[in-house]
Amino acid sequence: MHLFFFGGIGAHKFYLGKIGQGFLYLLFFWTLIPAIIAFIEFIRPLRKLAFI
Repeated sequence: MHLFFFGGIGAHKFYLGKIGQGFLYLLFFWTLIPAIIAFIEFIRPLRKLAFI
């Protein structure tokens, strides 16, 4: 759920221990690029579940 609600600012990366990626998300969150990437990361596992 971190990814869905806070993915755009990289909170899920800090939670997973990926500090460097978390800082990159924070650095670029104003461009909305991390939000788009987080949305894709959120949808990928859901697509796999739909086909099982």
